[in-house]
Amino acid sequence: MSRRYYPSAPQHRAELVPRELAERLAAERDEAVARFERALRELQALRRQGGRLDGHAAELQRTRRRASALASERDALAEELQALSEGREDLAERLRAAEAERGVLRRRLRAAEAEREAVAERLRAAEAEREAVAERPRAEREAPRASPREASDADERVKRLVADLANVRRHRDEAIAAGIRAERSRLLAGVAQLRDSLQRALDMHPDPDSPWYAGLVATLHQLDQLLTREGATLVGAPGEPFNPHIHEAVATASQPGVPEGLILELHRPGLVLEDGSLVRPAQVVVSA
Repeated sequence: MSRRYYPSAPQHRAELVPRELAERLAAERDEAVARFERALRELQALRRQGGRLDGHAAELQRTRRRASALASERDALAEELQALSEGREDLAERLRAAEAERGVLRRRLRAAEAEREAVAERLRAAEAEREAVAERPRAEREAPRASPREASDADERVKRLVADLANVRRHRDEAIAAGIRAERSRLLAGVAQLRDSLQRALDMHPDPDSPWYAGLVATLHQLDQLLTREGATLVGAPGEPFNPHIHEAVATASQPGVPEGLILELHRPGLVLEDGSLVRPAQVVVSA
């Protein structure tokens, strides 16, 4: 019996090998596509995260600029507070000097009161003596021991004592008035110096939207109201004619179209009381 040969079986195995390879390649392709898609999603996520980081970086930059502006504002406020502190210390020193002067005036007043009491006591003694002389009997007054000149001398002494008492009272009133004027001028000069410090602080911090600026403006307005209530007037506005009695020329300048002798700039306002007395002159720049 002869053996038959079937060639189809090896051909079938040869056809299976490329199909398995194709399937494996297809699986590898799908896996590669999946990895690509995952990488693409990760890249997109990184791009979104990078955008957020850029936003954070911009916000950080704005925060840094804001911090720098706040630091500058803090330094400006520190300078303003230093100027206010110096003005307050100067005002406190002036107040202490005024208190010492007031103590001196009080002692002078007590001395004047004591002198007035002494003169009044002498006046009472003279009055008593004159009354004693007037009450003597007529015969006793006409006796050799009681000459008419005694009553005349007593009257003369009374007149002198009355005049002395009037002089003491006048000197006392003049000393009190002079002390009050001097103390008032010193206090108003101290208030004016504090106002100068506030004005310089406003010039260094020209930000109307800042609460510090509003507070300084309100304080400056209160000081102006205080000066007005005390009868003091600020002088030295630009455009006014120069007056050597109330103005002090710190510099001269030429400006086209401006006549000579007018105030161009005000460095420090002056202060004049209602009676015309000068507390301090205004420091100005005058046109030449």
